[in-house]
Parts: sequence; structure tokens; C-alpha cells
Amino acid sequence: SNGQPRAVIWWLSDSGHWMYSTGGIADAEPLALMEGYNVILPTGSATQSVLLVGRIPTNVASQTMLAHAYNIVGYNVPRRMKISELGFREAGFSGGRNMTQSDEIRILASGVGVYGSPKVRIWLNSANGQFTFQAGGTGSAENYQVEPDEALIIYTRKSSAPWTWTNRLFYSTPGRFMNP
Repeated sequence: SNGQPRAVIWWLSDSGHWMYSTGGIADAEPLALMEGYNVILPTGSATQSVLLVGRIPTNVASQTMLAHAYNIVGYNVPRRMKISELGFREAGFSGGRNMTQSDEIRILASGVGVYGSPKVRIWLNSANGQFTFQAGGTGSAENYQVEPDEALIIYTRKSSAPWTWTNRLFYSTPGRFMNP
């Protein structure tokens, strides 16, 4: 890989062949050893036996958010989460009357590099206690879904002291058998 993220989707057809989402058989596609991947089982599907070899976080991780700084956070867990479920508010994320008076969450867009515009910018509205879009959406951002591989920048423009965010695990720790 050249260091750039790539989005390739394969799915298992009823015929037993792996297929590209864009069409064609993908049985011979090599799985890169140094890239992460997600396995998504459809909701309500029958019990599946899948052999997975890899690593996912098995312990919670805490990170100190420095005041008046850009703090880079790797979400890095195999589950989509709503902004409101990530625990930023409870950890000390400071809100304000508008974007310029609040801490901010910036979610980077895939493939644009660190100098590209964020995919979304979210702030905490102290008037209603809701995460709110500044860019990339309108209205409440409480239900915005953060994807497993997205990078977040927490800009602590309002926080006057450091605070600690803990990346909680919202899944059972995998072992020989797991129930996602």
C-alpha cells in the first residue's frame, strides 16, 4: 500500500464466490496483511461461523485532551457509534453559545490527507446541550455515526484545563467465540 486508505468492499454470494461490490469475482483478491478491515454481518442473519484472524482493541484506552490544542484521536473500534455515545460530553468537552465559543470535533474525510477540509465539524451548543453541525450537515449532530476507521481531531478551544476521554468498548471482548 502507498499509505493511502482504500475502500474495497467484498461480499460473499450465494454461489460461494467472493464478489466485488462494483461487480466481478474477487476470490483471488489478496487480503493485505498491513491493512485493517471490517466484517459486517447483516442484522437478523442466522448464526454464522467465521474464522477471523486479527486484532481489535480489548482494553479501554484513555487520552488526555490538552486545553487550547488540537488533539488527534483514533476511534479505532469495530463498531459505528453516534457522537452522543462516545462520552465526550461526560469527559469534559466544553460547549458554548456558538462554534467560536465551544470545543470542536473535526472528522477527517478519507483520502484527503491532513490538509484537506474536514468531512464534518461539530460543536456543543450550551443552550440546548446538543452536539450541532457547523459543516457537513445541518441541525443536531447527536445521531451522527462515526465510522470505525475515522480519525477525529478534538480542538479544545474553550477548555481551560486538560480533561481525559476514555475510548470505551461497546462490544464483548472477543475470544474463541464472540457475539458482535
